[in-house]
Amino acid sequence: MFVGYSEKAKNFCTAARILSHSRFWHSRQQSHNPLHPAVAAAFNMHDPEDWQQLLLEWPYVSKTDVTRLAYTRDERGGEDDRQVLTSLGKYLKRHWPDMADHIIRDYVAKYATASAFRIERTTEAIVHAVQEGPSSCMKWTDEGDLDEIGHHPYEAYAPCYGWHVATRRLGHQIVGRALLMQRDNDEAQPKYFVRTYRSNPGDTYSQPDDELIQWLKSQGYEHRGSWKNERLAYIASGKRHADSEFIAPYLDGGAQCVDIDTAHISEGKYKRFLKICSDGEWSCSNTCGHATEQDSCSCSDCGSRVSEDDQRSVGYHGDHVVGACCIDDYTMVTGRRGNEYHVPNDQAVYVDEEYYDRDYLGDNNIVELEDGEYCSMDDAVHIESAGAWYHRDDDAVVCDHNSEWQMRDDCVQLYDSEWALEDEAWECAGSGNYYLHDDDTPVEVDGENYHEDYLPETDDEEDKTPTETTKEST
Repeated sequence: MFVGYSEKAKNFCTAARILSHSRFWHSRQQSHNPLHPAVAAAFNMHDPEDWQQLLLEWPYVSKTDVTRLAYTRDERGGEDDRQVLTSLGKYLKRHWPDMADHIIRDYVAKYATASAFRIERTTEAIVHAVQEGPSSCMKWTDEGDLDEIGHHPYEAYAPCYGWHVATRRLGHQIVGRALLMQRDNDEAQPKYFVRTYRSNPGDTYSQPDDELIQWLKSQGYEHRGSWKNERLAYIASGKRHADSEFIAPYLDGGAQCVDIDTAHISEGKYKRFLKICSDGEWSCSNTCGHATEQDSCSCSDCGSRVSEDDQRSVGYHGDHVVGACCIDDYTMVTGRRGNEYHVPNDQAVYVDEEYYDRDYLGDNNIVELEDGEYCSMDDAVHIESAGAWYHRDDDAVVCDHNSEWQMRDDCVQLYDSEWALEDEAWECAGSGNYYLHDDDTPVEVDGENYHEDYLPETDDEEDKTPTETTKEST
């Protein structure tokens, strides 16, 4: 686990053995998942902020994505065998907040051996990375889109202007990508990226790829907020795509407009190109391969032309524009990360006089109840035995004597009106009251259980149980 086996490493191992004896789930984690080698290496050289918390979390290489780190957040997560996935760099920064970024990058670069990184400088590689890599709005799965336009919008990222691409691969699979820029491919020019994409099975939206970010920084690339002042190739759209004069990709970052410009090639010859800017004549914020003139656009739903004043961006990314003609089909909701935006009416969930995005209820502490209704998590309880959420006021659930919520059908009401699980209590044959096994011991008479306050009367002293006789004598 540790190289050199220092004194603090010995103490860590001793504590790990003690923890494995006191917590079954931690013993399971230790036996099945070796401590992440990068964490062990960092522990040998630097003191974490809280080594006891690090020990409890027991970080290891994820089984589902070997490029990431898995750890147990808390006791509840351990008992449920539920782990959290994160990037190696982010985890190291959390436990070693004072560790320099370049040292963290070195650990990531050294121990993230499962990933293969590659930089390519051809148009084919740039298009291949978006088509075969992580999900994004510019990943076109419908071949009809390409047939209609004739070009993939990413062809506008022409390598002659300095565009190139970085990919992170597992085998032949592209699991991370980033568009890169180094103007005119001149080593004297700064090189940078605006956004990275990481594969996440089941998600239609790609999160940043922290591992790729760390690697790019180790290669001298910096992160910037936009592609402002860079050039794109001018690819005429032709008659088949008459809504726009040219083909354009969705631009990441803060500058999403372009102006058409020309460059002098030779005597009497000029070449058109697009120059990225913050406030240009054309907006490149569409995913369909065309740009929109700033003063008007087409409604994405019905196709009607919409003036700038009547445009309404809908969806979390705001990349779907409709006009007043269709905005009534959408509802303003609170959704992903607490942001407000419009979604189709049937995707809006009404809770406590507010609307929420059905796809991001968890971001807003909203849960779906067992009966299909929705409510705030503060007003709901989760019943483990039923595997479902219930409203606190639902007659089907009760709060027991331990202040834990249970299904009413699994419980009985005690003599003092408290509730308890049925197998925790017994019934007095004399009164019909229920008592806790831990609080009151039943007296058995003729094969039935009685509370001492409700013992049956007997005519003969010899018929009384030893317990009753002793009580009377006393």
